[in-house]
Amino acid sequence: MQFRALPHALRLIWHKEHADDGDISHFAALMTALAVTVGIGNIVGVATAISVGGSGAVFWMWMPGLVGMATKYAEAVLAVKSREKGEHGMRGGPMP
Repeated sequence: MQFRALPHALRLIWHKEHADDGDISHFAALMTALAVTVGIGNIVGVATAISVGGSGAVFWMWMPGLVGMATKYAEAVLAVKSREKGEHGMRGGPMP
C-alpha cells in the first residue's frame, strides 16, 4: 500500500485547499502524526543500532519499518472512519 499510494499521498501533502473551521491541512496532519510517531527514543535507537551493528542494521530497521507503515496507515484510516461530529466539533479521530 505504501508504494502504490505514494504519488497520491505526495500530491495531497502539497495540495492547497481551503479548510473549514476546525479542519487542519493535509500537511499539518502529516507533521502532527510524524511528531507523535517519531520521538527522541527512535532517533537515539537508530544511531545506536548503526554504531553497534554497522550498515546491516539499516536493512533490518527498514524491514519492520515497512510493516509499521502499513499498520500506521490502517490505524489512521480506522480512526478517521470512526470519528463523529459532536456538539463542540469532531470527536475521535487519529488524535482523540
